[in-house]
Amino acid sequence: MNSHIRFAYILAWITSSLLCLIFASATYIFLVDQDRWGPEGFRTGVAITELPSNLSTESFLNELSSLAQARNINIYKISVSLDYDVRASDYYLILGNTDTVIGNLDTASFPSFSDKYPSRLYPEQQLSRDQLTGTYLIDGNPQDSQAVADTLKQLGVISTTVNSKPGYVLWFFFIVGNGWAVAVAILLICLILSLCQLQSVRLSVVSARVTAGEVPLYVSLKEIALLLLPVYVPLVFGTTALSLYSLIYAQGYRLTSIGMIAIQQGLILTGALAISLLSIRISTAKYSLGQLNKGRRPMTLLGALSGLLVVVAFLGSMVSISDTLTLKNEDEKESHADTLRNEHTNLVQPVMGYALQSSQADYAKEQLGNVFAQLEIDQTSYLASKNPLYDTPSSVSDNVLLVNPNYLMTFTHLDASTLDLVIHTSQEESSVAVLIPQSYSPYEEEIVAEVKSWAEFQQELGGNPRPATTVRSYTGIDTGILPLLSYNLPTSMYLENPIVIVSHSANHVIPPQIIGEYGIVFDDTALKKAVNEENLEYAVVGYEYTTQNSALAAVDRKVAFSISLVGTSVALLALLLGNVILATIYQARNRSAIFLLLTSGASFTETYGDFVIKNMLLAAIPISLIVATTQLPLTVILIIASAMILVSASVVVLTLKQLERTLSRFTLEIS
Repeated sequence: MNSHIRFAYILAWITSSLLCLIFASATYIFLVDQDRWGPEGFRTGVAITELPSNLSTESFLNELSSLAQARNINIYKISVSLDYDVRASDYYLILGNTDTVIGNLDTASFPSFSDKYPSRLYPEQQLSRDQLTGTYLIDGNPQDSQAVADTLKQLGVISTTVNSKPGYVLWFFFIVGNGWAVAVAILLICLILSLCQLQSVRLSVVSARVTAGEVPLYVSLKEIALLLLPVYVPLVFGTTALSLYSLIYAQGYRLTSIGMIAIQQGLILTGALAISLLSIRISTAKYSLGQLNKGRRPMTLLGALSGLLVVVAFLGSMVSISDTLTLKNEDEKESHADTLRNEHTNLVQPVMGYALQSSQADYAKEQLGNVFAQLEIDQTSYLASKNPLYDTPSSVSDNVLLVNPNYLMTFTHLDASTLDLVIHTSQEESSVAVLIPQSYSPYEEEIVAEVKSWAEFQQELGGNPRPATTVRSYTGIDTGILPLLSYNLPTSMYLENPIVIVSHSANHVIPPQIIGEYGIVFDDTALKKAVNEENLEYAVVGYEYTTQNSALAAVDRKVAFSISLVGTSVALLALLLGNVILATIYQARNRSAIFLLLTSGASFTETYGDFVIKNMLLAAIPISLIVATTQLPLTVILIIASAMILVSASVVVLTLKQLERTLSRFTLEIS
């Protein structure tokens, strides 16, 4: 009995530790990711969309500074980081309370959980007029935000108060929406099973104490207390490790988030513990003390949970392996697209500010569109927009790319004659060229009709009557891997042999005020010069480099691949544990019959053959689901499934052979 209790206790510790390790790893990645969306602790602020022209920068900042000092608050203006990585943010401090400043003005440092998304803190005096619009975070309460909004209104500034929920409330959705979900779901089932297993092997201990005269409530509470250690101690260790990291490497930044996330994790563990307690209580409600003293256990419950774990773990393993292989295959194509982008280190996408939400929005959009048209002539502006069509034909799915001739000349390898024809077509008045790959040739009429409808609608948006749109198609043209030029995760940053719509500003199909809504990219020197000459600094607040986007996308792909590997490893481990427990339960439930068969000379196959076959058939359900949903070839799926079934069957056989050694006449009498 002691060996069974020891095994069950160790299993509970291992399962809980693995689950809490997954929790800690996912929390670390979540907190690192939170750095790019904003700082911790702010719940309120104001968003400024427009300032009156007669309000000077000095007067504006003086008013905010006076208000901050009067209300004893600090105000932080968010600004896009101009150091290539636009996903990081800089902050400008309007000081009102020196004791509560977040960051250090002397070193221009602003706290972050890691160095992946660094931020900086600057004094308000470094704010230029072009940076005054945008979001101001207020280190105070909603009343302080309203006071700021009222002051701005008196100055003629157009603004609105904004409120945000703390980032840590998104942790659960982060887990569910990522590859962590597979590992967490499997380990939760495994934890519930291991807790039920531990309670079941201790039922005889509980019944013996109650029979000896101990108070049942006291015995029950003592048993629950024994379960608390394996459930919560690993969580405490994981939370402590994250807290120490925060204190040592991040000066205590995001400690509040770590604590609140730990509470969420504790609730999940408590739910698993409650389910196990309730399951054991219900399944043993009709057992007498005499039956429990003789070793009666809820084998039906344990068998059902073990079978569920095997099915879910098998399904999770198949899903994780499929995702891992898909990510590996995608990474090769993404790397090729990265190579194409990295050959042009000077390409940038303009980052637009709050001017696009002000009364100057239409003028700013038209100015940017005109800049694009001017630079397109100099071959220093590029158009690359995924899925521009409003009603994509079902046969095409989402494999459509809108480009201009400059993109074709830079990122494709079309033969010279075809390229000249396409460029000439796209530059004619109200004319658009469409390159249709060989695989989509049967749908040429449908594609041309939809492109024509899209182009005519674009002209209507321009407000000027134009000649009827002409769409000229070029079929049988496979362009291979074409890179997107904007950071576009979680979708891919490339298209493979897409339908390519080619348009040039000279054809007057896409109006200038609309072109900015598509993916337009420029040579950095040419764009910065044009922004300065056209006085567009009020609208363009930063520059997003395509090479940096490639690097960021590559990092995110590596993280996704690592998470997928973790999910695969956990699922496979849970599958093995589930098979071990299922075999153990089968042997315990049928111990007498097995003993009689073995003593009568039955072979291993005759004794356990049916059980091993049924165990292998459990894989049929997840295999059928995977075949119906995955994009992997059927041959690959069957090879993976066969290998996993073979490993599962081997574990079951080895477990049963090991358990045979425990059978004796004494165990027969006990059973």
